[in-house]
Amino acid sequence: MRQTLLNSSRAFVDNFISSSSTKFSIFRTIPSCAPSPSTVPTSTLLILDSSFNPPSLAHQTLATSALRASYSLHTGPRRLLLLFSVHNADKKAAPAPFEQRLAMMVKFAEDLHEKMLDIEAHTGRDEPRISEDLVIDVGLTKLPYYNDKSVAIEENKDYAGNPMHIHLTGFDTYTRLVLSSQDKLRHVLIEPQDIHSQVLSRSPPTTICS
Repeated sequence: MRQTLLNSSRAFVDNFISSSSTKFSIFRTIPSCAPSPSTVPTSTLLILDSSFNPPSLAHQTLATSALRASYSLHTGPRRLLLLFSVHNADKKAAPAPFEQRLAMMVKFAEDLHEKMLDIEAHTGRDEPRISEDLVIDVGLTKLPYYNDKSVAIEENKDYAGNPMHIHLTGFDTYTRLVLSSQDKLRHVLIEPQDIHSQVLSRSPPTTICS
């Protein structure tokens, strides 16, 4: 099973990188029986964009917290996108090769889905049952900056319903974006222009910027 996933990841990465016109592509959807994002309208797309080198408990905590918070902030169908850029703006392509990271992202998505089921098994009946309609997509992009990634996702038309994009970041990334001397990054965070983007940073107190 692991070798099959790794082989599929390697082939997907090779094809994605070799395609000059493709800027964003979805590799897998968890659970596998979930409908394609192009067939069911999505109102909110939560995007956990990271190097996943490797996926960690911090990623899990950020994703689970954001999913639960999103139900009190936004209505309508939502999906979580685990996104990895093969051209990261500030991190080297090491130590794990791209195909291993993509495979780890799939396993992480499966674990995250199980984690949400476990959390809700121990919560009150009045709490929202997020796991019942939780769908997680695993995708790749070639773009390094948040706003460009949102544009690529929108232009690719994988997600029906023109969903709002909410980028999830850790506090270190959020701080780097705010304080960065790179005008490109500052522009992405503060002026998202025509793309419906927000940045949700999990650090007490929780901060949402639009």
